[in-house]
Parts: sequence; structure tokens; C-alpha cells
Amino acid sequence: MLKPVIVQVAVPVPLYSLFDYLLPEAVEPASLIGCRVRVQFGRKSLVGLVVSTSHESSFALNRLKPVLEMIDTQAVLPSDLMTLLKWAAAYYHHPLGDVIFSALPKRLREGEPAVLKSENHWRLNAVGRGADADDLTRAPKQAALLRYLQSAEASEFTASQLNADWDNWRAPLQGLIKKSLVEVEEKVQSGTINESAAQPIKTQPSADSNFTLNAQQASAAADVIAALHSYQTFLLQGITGSGKTEVYLDIIEHALAQNLQVLVLVPEISLTPQLTRRFTQRLNTQIASLHSGLNDTQRHSAWVQASQGIARVVIGTRSALFTPLPDLGL
Repeated sequence: MLKPVIVQVAVPVPLYSLFDYLLPEAVEPASLIGCRVRVQFGRKSLVGLVVSTSHESSFALNRLKPVLEMIDTQAVLPSDLMTLLKWAAAYYHHPLGDVIFSALPKRLREGEPAVLKSENHWRLNAVGRGADADDLTRAPKQAALLRYLQSAEASEFTASQLNADWDNWRAPLQGLIKKSLVEVEEKVQSGTINESAAQPIKTQPSADSNFTLNAQQASAAADVIAALHSYQTFLLQGITGSGKTEVYLDIIEHALAQNLQVLVLVPEISLTPQLTRRFTQRLNTQIASLHSGLNDTQRHSAWVQASQGIARVVIGTRSALFTPLPDLGL
């Protein structure tokens, strides 16, 4: 008779222990580490994360509670990040469960799937852009909404945007759709900056910039580029305005050309928009921004796109260090 599989689960509570639970027989024990589970913890149901598996427990099997639900089919935190988080918990003498769950976006901590969500985007078609709202005399709400859509600066509208500017917009919008004035498209919610980039992985370094590295800059960039597929640290020293960012961009372009992801850490949130604009103007790739100033939807989407390799450049504060990046090279 096969011994039951016992999983050691970290839960987000201020306790230093892992907690043993029985894995249901219907669940395959392979690749469980790093997956989220739902477990009964006292009188509450909590989301936990599997840290290890075993066939032994210091408690009698009849005292162990079963896992209520397997939330993930594959790890949301890979083994290298799990090692880092365990080290951080030990070094700072902090409960492992709290450390692990601080590395996840709020929606993942609450048990939502680690997938990109989609939402409807509405836009006027050619007929709608040229339509005269005064012709809709028998539908005044549709006429008012049509004027709003025609006068707005945005070319597309989501539910959150319409909710902010318009009350009870769904019925008149549906009327405009039936009149073939508005069209709707379902799109994945994006936490990336450059949503229009059709090809997230470049094959050649960009030639868009007219900036040419001087001899010292080119030498510094070449040293880092030569070490892209190995571990090595570099210190790039230069005064303000000496062109350090151009060196970074040149190195990043070569990393992207080799199908590598890039993580750029900034010391504070206020620097993120400035750097993001600079990178967006130069790099033809998906750029995700990760910091505490994002709302839950933006952070979830950016985190998932980074963890799935969709976002090739991630710009963030120090907490972005705990984001899974499957192709990380710089």
C-alpha cells in the first residue's frame, strides 16, 4: 500500500512553522512545490503555498487535515525564487509564510488564478465617427453617449473608463452597437507599457537611436554583453549626464536580441515613469512596470506577463526582484 503524500504548507500567518496536510489521492504529487493550495487553518480557509512534500509527519495521520483545493497546476514561484525567499526568511528571522506571500500580488495571495484576464474594449467605427448624434432623436441617451464618444480624446473605452465618466451607459451603448456605430473587441488586460508591440522578442538590436556610444561607453557595454550568459557583477561609474543610461540601453538591446529578459531596478517609485518613457521610446518590446503605486489589476497583469515571459523588460523597485522571470539574463 502506498503511503499518503504529506505536503508542508506555508501560510501567511506570523508563525515560524510549516503545516502538514494530506494530499488527496486524486492529485498527482509531482511538481507540487511552489503551487498554491487552499487549506483549513483553524476556523478559517486560507491560501497556502507548498514548500515541500514527504511521506512522514510528526503528527498522527488521523490528525492531519486534507488539502481543500489545489489552486495551481504548476508552480507560481520557481525553485530559485523559493530558495531566495527561504534564505531571506532565515536571514531576517521572519516567518516564511509572510515572506513568501509578500512576494505575490494581492490577487494571487487571495487565490485568483495566475492567468491574464480579458476585458471588453469599445470603439467607434468609421460610420460612428461620422454619424450625426442629432439623428438619434428617438434615443436621447444613445445620442448623448455618441457625442461623448466622438468628443473624447481616447479612441477605445473600457468599462472602468466609462464608469468614471458616465452613468448607466450599458443600455445606450448596446443600442449603438445594434445600430453598427460602435464595435467591441475583447482584449487581455495588460500591465505592460508598450501594448502595441506585436512581437515581444526582438531578433536584432534596435537601430532606431541616433546616439553613438563613445569609446569608453562602447568598451563598458562590450564587457557586460560578453558576460550575458554567465554570472558576473559590474559597476558602471560616471557623473550625471555622462551617458550611463545609453550604455544600459545598448546592453539591454543585445540581451533582447538573445531572447533574454531584463530586470531593471530603480531606487524609488518616482523614477519609474521617467525611466519607463525613455525605455519605451527606444525599445520595441513589451515593458512591464512593477511597484507599489499600481492598482491590484495592473500589478496582477504585469506580474503574470513577466512570469510567463511575455514582458521582456521589467522595470520596478526592489520588490520586483521577487518576480519570476523564466528567461532572465540581465
